Amino acid sequence: MRHFITLTAALIATVATAEQPALHPVESYCATYQVGGINKGEFTTCQRQHGHERFEIWDTTMGFGPFKKKDQRHIIYRGAWVFTNDGTKATRTKNPIYEQLVEQMQSVTPEDIQQRFMNAMQYDPTGEFKKVGDVDCEVNRSAATGSVCLTDDGIMAEQEVMGQWQRITLLEKGISGDESLYDPEAWPMTIADGPDIGKVLQRLKGMNTQGQ
Repeated sequence: MRHFITLTAALIATVATAEQPALHPVESYCATYQVGGINKGEFTTCQRQHGHERFEIWDTTMGFGPFKKKDQRHIIYRGAWVFTNDGTKATRTKNPIYEQLVEQMQSVTPEDIQQRFMNAMQYDPTGEFKKVGDVDCEVNRSAATGSVCLTDDGIMAEQEVMGQWQRITLLEKGISGDESLYDPEAWPMTIADGPDIGKVLQRLKGMNTQGQ
């Protein structure tokens, strides 16, 4: 669940051009989060070009007691591709709904996109406002997926899903992080193709149809 918000956001990541719409109200920012639950540690994420390009750096430990596993990843979202480096291998995976999402967003504002995402995840505003670290946010809840606290310009300050949580500890607007952190070619390893998510989804859809 630790990538619940971020992986959903990855589905709308793209490389910016003059013709493409903003995907987030904030042009650029970097944020660091503390992570708790079964998975503990922290992650940092930065974006630029209104969310058209993003990266995440995770440094967490999953498990409990003697059953623990270190999880260190660098994930880059560029265009129709998601690049992942876990320290031992690097892969790229194609976003199966990239073109459809870009087309749908041509005539909407970043605020509209934010609201559509909240509706799709079945989040409703509670009217409760709180401060997470030094960041003010509004709490939204969903019976199915837990809660998320967002700033007035759409930045996640806190998220809780099934006992797993993420809380912001540092927010810097107007910066986008080091250029090399957006470039998978900077990794000292060969990038292999990952699984074809589009085909996997098609198979699952076919299995569901057969089971009906």
